[in-house]
Amino acid sequence: MVGTARCLCRSERLVASVRLPLFEFARINRIPMVALNVDASLTRAIDERGREALPDHQRQGVGRPALASEAYLDFLITVYRQHAQLKGGRADSGFQYFVEAQQNWEHAMAEALVAQRVTGPQGQPPLVVGIIGSGHLRFGFGVPHQLRGLGVDRVTTLLPLSPGEDCREIRPGLADAVFTFPKEPATPVAPPRLGSKHDRSRNDTPGRAGCLFRGRYRSRRH
Repeated sequence: MVGTARCLCRSERLVASVRLPLFEFARINRIPMVALNVDASLTRAIDERGREALPDHQRQGVGRPALASEAYLDFLITVYRQHAQLKGGRADSGFQYFVEAQQNWEHAMAEALVAQRVTGPQGQPPLVVGIIGSGHLRFGFGVPHQLRGLGVDRVTTLLPLSPGEDCREIRPGLADAVFTFPKEPATPVAPPRLGSKHDRSRNDTPGRAGCLFRGRYRSRRH
């Protein structure tokens, strides 16, 4: 599974620009893509009332998650206090509902991944790659833990790091491998374009056609 860096952008256009290359890569290489998420209303309902308060028909078919480890609860209490700006402890109902919502979400993604492990033409299940937020993958918590609860033991996690990340903060067990990219330029570079351009500004010719190929303009008389 490949983690994604948390996007702090509020613009849907910026979020789409991050995700669109994944769709283009899959389309060009004819790789099937499947959505993993449940409806956000389910996560909100569990966060507000708890999973047990919801009738079965409102759970969108998601099974019961595997119990969280003590280490994961320690991780989630820190996240909970940052997001909710609360100082409650692990025994508070608000935190318990938060954990249930998080685990239900992660279990739903794990179930969607397992559903794609159908036997291939050579009798072997295909390689399934999940593009998932890093917070659901770190230290084998979250989705990897739920996959193991569903009987999937061969799980590999690859996480992105910020270019300015202190390597001393990369602790053992964070992931099977990590990667990073150079910082993006302040001014976005225009991507290569394919197409044609007609220049009728010259008076001595009826028109000049030019081709844009990999960002280069080539002129041609006609």
